[in-house]
Amino acid sequence: MRMPRSPDGKDPIATLVATVQQARDWGFDRYWVPQLPGLMDILVALPIVAREVPDIELGTAVLPIPTRHPMTMAQEALTANLAMSGRLLLGVGSSAPRIVENVWGLPFKKAAQQMTEYLDVLLPALTEGAVASTGEFFSAHGQVTVGAASPPPVYLAALGPKMLRIAGSRTKGTCTWMTGPNTLRDYVIPALVAAASAGGPRAEVVALYPVWVTAEVAGARRHLTESLAVYGDIPFYRAMLDREGMHGPAENAIVGSVADVHRHLDQLADLGVDEFSCMLVSPNETDRARTAEAVRSWPS
Repeated sequence: MRMPRSPDGKDPIATLVATVQQARDWGFDRYWVPQLPGLMDILVALPIVAREVPDIELGTAVLPIPTRHPMTMAQEALTANLAMSGRLLLGVGSSAPRIVENVWGLPFKKAAQQMTEYLDVLLPALTEGAVASTGEFFSAHGQVTVGAASPPPVYLAALGPKMLRIAGSRTKGTCTWMTGPNTLRDYVIPALVAAASAGGPRAEVVALYPVWVTAEVAGARRHLTESLAVYGDIPFYRAMLDREGMHGPAENAIVGSVADVHRHLDQLADLGVDEFSCMLVSPNETDRARTAEAVRSWPS
């Protein structure tokens, strides 16, 4: 008896290949993929996608650390990056209490300490191939050798002050979501600047926003109020929305004309965002293509 490849009968890897191919053809140079609970493992899938779609970097935004020991993460990331010819961007994060505790049955506590100990193992395993670290949550003593694999840059999902300090002092950058421009300017970027080593560059900011080019702004906002509602109930994202003075996630979306999109991108660039990542949220393929073109054509 043959079972369907996914609940809707589609092949998720083939779908991802087609999506990344389209993004590359639209002119984007990076594509970030979320890891959702219970669905396709993106660190397994991305090397397959990379073989099918050249000339675009592929990032994980983000892989939750509770499900992989840092030595295992290093092995898998190095193997993936070898297969991807060095095009992997490794984004990691702590996930959320409701997933860690309710889905995986694991305790969610001392998140900053856990992340510190995780990086104490992951970073030397990636860059040096040898680890000797003992912690309360994560320990490792051993080696990781994956041929001539190069270490991928590590990004950290960081919204709280402790996590931002960790991201700013130890990683390539941070990936943000549900974080408005005022919060980026007044909270995220200053925290990264403060955490940077003396004389060193600050960690990068990769800002992800829902984007929708449409003339029907009110209708689009109503649609997004429903489709993005879950993020307003997750404490990390709720805190960012509250900092920005937003009632709900839909207010954080960039919705309107091409000029509106370009104005928002100008604002983000001016305040110091290093990379803008757009989530195409329209269910209409024509609007999605117009949105992608609006972002691609921004005169950065």
